[in-house]
Amino acid sequence: MEHNNLNYEKLYVFVCIFLLSATIQAQSFRITKTVVNSSITDTCLSLPDSITSVSLYSDEAINFTDILIITDSATYIPHEEGIHTETENGMWSELIIFEHPQTHLCISKPVHKSITFTGIYVQPYTEIEKQSAVQLKSSSCSDVPTMIYQDEWRADLPAPDYERIYTETKNIIIHHSAGSNDDANYTDVVRNIYTYHTETREWDDIGYNYLIAQNGIIYAGRDPGEFPQDMVQGAHFSGNNAHTLGICVLGNYEEVLVPNTAYQSLRKLVTWKCAKDSLQPLLTASHPLNSKLPIIAGHADGAATLCPGNYLYEFLPILRNEVADSLRQCGYTIATDLPEIAFHNQTSKKGSISDTELCYVFTIQGQLIAKDIVEKIRHYTENPLYIIIPQKITEE
Repeated sequence: MEHNNLNYEKLYVFVCIFLLSATIQAQSFRITKTVVNSSITDTCLSLPDSITSVSLYSDEAINFTDILIITDSATYIPHEEGIHTETENGMWSELIIFEHPQTHLCISKPVHKSITFTGIYVQPYTEIEKQSAVQLKSSSCSDVPTMIYQDEWRADLPAPDYERIYTETKNIIIHHSAGSNDDANYTDVVRNIYTYHTETREWDDIGYNYLIAQNGIIYAGRDPGEFPQDMVQGAHFSGNNAHTLGICVLGNYEEVLVPNTAYQSLRKLVTWKCAKDSLQPLLTASHPLNSKLPIIAGHADGAATLCPGNYLYEFLPILRNEVADSLRQCGYTIATDLPEIAFHNQTSKKGSISDTELCYVFTIQGQLIAKDIVEKIRHYTENPLYIIIPQKITEE
């Protein structure tokens, strides 16, 4: 992506840019914060040390999507991350993780807005072999999914030291990490998120209970201490984290479809959790952010955010029903608050329905999973597992 207003050959006088510059350095990570003056619009930064990721902060309201961060190989548009804890002020962008360490980049931003630019460098960790960890199909819903634990992915980084909070799960909240979809160094992505949460945001630990890489690898997230991994309270749901479990799928699903490898691992993990805690995947539960929050919900179901991205959010009805089907096969009884639908000889009209026609979407087993205009559920028409029929059917 090109940006004609910036020129790498044009370097600005940094005296007027650096109102504040501070560096926190440890053996395995480094944090550099720089305030970019409100009078500066387009500028290029030559950094004293390389960085592997960056985040932006503003004390005042700002639309982060008006900002461009440009490296020698890519252009990034930051998005607002939103509030995760009850005590945070100001506005944060989502963490942008670079595919390669950067020492030079340019920023284009609106006038009259000061931003704090936080560059993060995390020492790469290469001991974990690149692998595909797609969860194998199992006849048992009680099998704990395989995963990489904290003592491996967090190697050489400071361990968290705080008093954990135990919580029983009523809702499973799905997130995406946003940022790049191209970085295949998944362990380094997790290490950057951990450092961002603990050193930049100054949280006790990484916010999520689990993280899932695009190739299906599951990472155990927040360190549970003496608690089970799925019973430690995280920091991921707008300051209302009690009775929630946070799962983050790496990648930006406003831009691309969810890889099947990641989706299958997500399905396996959520099925295991629902079986373990007797959660009903097709029902809702009352929560301070949503009185009818789905048991399996997206971040956007309780907050004004794009997370977990439209492409992942659209798959949550499918996830709920596939988890329900897996639990049925394991002998669990599945409850539903959806009405029973009688077909009365209606036939599928896949591919021939008007975009504005209101339709029902069923699984081939007859389970209703969506009701909307065709334009919004078009991806179902390409999947032979689902049947779309007009609204004109009898409800009994």
